Amino acid sequence: MAFAMAVALWYALDKYQTQSLTNIYEADFTARLKDQAQRDRMRFNDAVRQQFMTVHLIAGQAKTQSAVKQMRNAIENWDSTRANIPFPQDNSPTWLPDRAMLRNQQTPDHLMLLDSNYRIRKHFSPKRLMLPDEYMKPTSLLVQKSLRQTLMTEVAGIPYLVSTATIRDIDKDKILGFVMGVSAINSEFLISSQKTFLGSDSLVILGGVSNGKVIASSNEQLIELGTPIAELSKNFIITGKAFFDYGSSEIRTNFLSLIPRSRFQELMDPVLNQDREQRTILAAVLIGLLMLSLMYLMRRIGELTSKVALFSERLYGSSASIEMSQGDELHNMELQFTHLTEEILSSREALEAETRLKMEAVRERASAQSEVERLQVLFSVTDALNIGVLQDDNGTARPRTKVMKRYLDQCGNSNAFMNAELGEDLLIMDLKGDERTFEILEAPNMGVETRLIIDVTERRRSEREIQELALYPQQNPNPVLRIEGTGRLLNSNPACAELLEDWNVSVGDQVPKHVQVVVRNVLADKEERYHDVVIGEKIFTIAFSPSPDGSYVNGYGMEITSLKVAEMALKNANDELEQRVEMRTREVQRSERNLKAAQQLAHLGSWSHNLISGESIWSDEHYRLIGLEPGIITPSLDHFFDTVHPDDLPYVEGTIREAMKLKDDYSLEYRVVHPNGAIRIIEEIGRITKDNSGRLVSMEGSILDITERKKVETELRIAKEQAELASRAKSAFLANMSHELRTPLNAIIGFSDLMANQVLGPVGNEQYMSYLKDIHDSGEHLLGVINDVLDVSKIEAGKSSVSLQEVEIHTILEKAYRFTIGQAQSANVELSVDFGENMPMVMVDPRKSLQLVLNILSNAVKFTPEGGSINVNVTLEIEYVRVMITDTGIGMTSHEIQSALKPFEQVDARLERRYEGTGLGLYLAKTFAEECGGGLDINSTKGKGTTVSIIFPVAGLKIRNPHKSYQPH
Repeated sequence: MAFAMAVALWYALDKYQTQSLTNIYEADFTARLKDQAQRDRMRFNDAVRQQFMTVHLIAGQAKTQSAVKQMRNAIENWDSTRANIPFPQDNSPTWLPDRAMLRNQQTPDHLMLLDSNYRIRKHFSPKRLMLPDEYMKPTSLLVQKSLRQTLMTEVAGIPYLVSTATIRDIDKDKILGFVMGVSAINSEFLISSQKTFLGSDSLVILGGVSNGKVIASSNEQLIELGTPIAELSKNFIITGKAFFDYGSSEIRTNFLSLIPRSRFQELMDPVLNQDREQRTILAAVLIGLLMLSLMYLMRRIGELTSKVALFSERLYGSSASIEMSQGDELHNMELQFTHLTEEILSSREALEAETRLKMEAVRERASAQSEVERLQVLFSVTDALNIGVLQDDNGTARPRTKVMKRYLDQCGNSNAFMNAELGEDLLIMDLKGDERTFEILEAPNMGVETRLIIDVTERRRSEREIQELALYPQQNPNPVLRIEGTGRLLNSNPACAELLEDWNVSVGDQVPKHVQVVVRNVLADKEERYHDVVIGEKIFTIAFSPSPDGSYVNGYGMEITSLKVAEMALKNANDELEQRVEMRTREVQRSERNLKAAQQLAHLGSWSHNLISGESIWSDEHYRLIGLEPGIITPSLDHFFDTVHPDDLPYVEGTIREAMKLKDDYSLEYRVVHPNGAIRIIEEIGRITKDNSGRLVSMEGSILDITERKKVETELRIAKEQAELASRAKSAFLANMSHELRTPLNAIIGFSDLMANQVLGPVGNEQYMSYLKDIHDSGEHLLGVINDVLDVSKIEAGKSSVSLQEVEIHTILEKAYRFTIGQAQSANVELSVDFGENMPMVMVDPRKSLQLVLNILSNAVKFTPEGGSINVNVTLEIEYVRVMITDTGIGMTSHEIQSALKPFEQVDARLERRYEGTGLGLYLAKTFAEECGGGLDINSTKGKGTTVSIIFPVAGLKIRNPHKSYQPH
């Protein structure tokens, strides 16, 4: 039965501990998941904003504006309000900017070009998706709502994002049309918005506020559309129930992040199993210690029981045997004490019976003799029985036996014996100072008042010791002791061993002075007192209680170490809390001062308005931003609206009313008019506060003067457009000029080559041959410069094309080596190439790859002094082949490397510079490497040399034959 109860208790405690740990870890896990949910929401917001930015970027591109102007001029019914325009079916992107620009943006599912009357003129869908019928004829309300902010709508239960941007004719400040982007919020959109941050176990969903169901899911197989959100909590941990409402959106949604509870349970099982194992081991250890303690206690009880039995046998002799229980030492001890008590009572009864028999015998014998003889016999009997006889002879107490005379000699006073109550014990201090106990009995048949005096001191002491021994709690685990009023230790239980060792006393010794003082105070006041003592690292409190007769005190000890530690910890915690409160108060005061100073420095004002009391509060900077001195008027909404520009006032009031109606935050930009007539542009962010019942309580927010920022944005936009026009003009000029220069140069190079080879006959003068060679070399050099310039102009104009093919890397390096070895030998520079072994094919443009390697090798030869060396090494790095070109040339600093990678910039730009060149070599090399899908990196030390690392993407697993280092013959 006990074992079953122990198992049940263990099972209940295990369930409780497991549930407690699960709750703790789930709370911690949920808190961390909330941080992840906030990041998921921010990435979703970024994806929404990215679509908005993409649409506005397309609308602001010169190519888009030019395409709209051309269509406007070519189509007669462009501005006609009555023309019926069918939905375009060509899905052509020709009116859009370059696709390379769109790859870096969040491209919508549908991009549409609208004329000024909101009719769709062009439609492009990168994924060739069908546009819902609701968007084939955009309304004026749809366009206006999606102009300032992305609009969220719902069609057939699917949420969509709609963003619109205006296409303007900058020269005439006229609206040409609109660009509208439409994207469905589905699993693909949610996954792409989270990029690679969405874990394999994590999910994100979009839930409708009105119906409480899932309207978009990142994993529609696991969470189907239309599933009630309330049912998901059974299998998922849900966090981040963030409310979304973009602009004047037609639907309201919640963005939630989820993780399966099964995954959480998988994470929890190892922790719970480990905790259960630790609890099991601890329980086993504690049970073992408890069993050992019980065994030791039972052994001690058995020893004490044996001592009691021996004492009983010695005092009263052998008696009937007692049936002892095997293993139940407490029961055996109780039997021994009961037996001892019965022996004492039976002995007393036997003694009284024996005394009565003897008295009767004496009386019978005395009846046959004279009174004197009877008394002599009686006195002799009492002397034999060690009983004193005291008679009252006319008010004088006279001893009649030798025993009584001895008692009087020892105690010295007969009045006490005569005045004592019959049948009661008499306590007397003898002349030696010892306490004696006498039993007073009456002898009525003696003729005069006679008392029998029996010395029962030893008997009473034995009875008292036996009673005290029976009642004293030897098994008490806490210290229990008894101290006499004089300070002598009368008794103690085994739990006092450590305490007595610390006091250096034993039973019968005097306790320490401080304890004696406590004992005397307790006996004097007859009240219980507590006294704390420290033993090693433990603290005990001893409760001293006085005895009823006031001769001794009983002490009951209890360990209070943990209580004292808790009291100290509580005191320290209170002290620390008071310090933190004082420090926090100072921080709040300092923060208020810093906030006021920060608002003044940043020109940021704050305000609040209580919607219940109508009271408003403005910061000092708020006054200044709207053109007023702090405190000049009482803050109120009416006074604030008086400062808003009349043209912007309807917009401001309408936005605030809409926010109060939807009970949501808002942001807006508007103009204010200062009393001196100055107009400033203000950006305001407001927040609506409501109570638990949903009632509006207050509004608060901040305002910022963005006049200068708007001015700078306008100037930057104009400067950017001017720079783009200048860049296009420069590119067109370079392309035309390069073409015009190449035609005569080809003729010069060709004819000079014919004359140098004397194809049509010998040249008359050898000096002319030298001139012809110079003309040919100069033409070749100039043609190379023109080709570089033409390549740069193509790159800047976005017309550079790449033809990727599978090429062996050693083919490119061998050609580059053959083209460069002559230049290296002329400059007395050693050139070596190590092609590596088992190199795979690379996917590159053969012409541009060869040109970029030639550019690097030519620079290395040009900038390496005589006697230097150039080494080319090839290594394989999983997905790339790396070509490293290392020279011992003049080297560059990090600043010089940045300059060298820019077009038309050279490290040495002085007129008397030592090295020739246009400054295009490294720029073209880096550009060609990136166009081929690779990259270029430069590591250089001034005066020690340069290492250029080029990486080419691997095409496949085609391995060419091993090729040894290619050395000049």
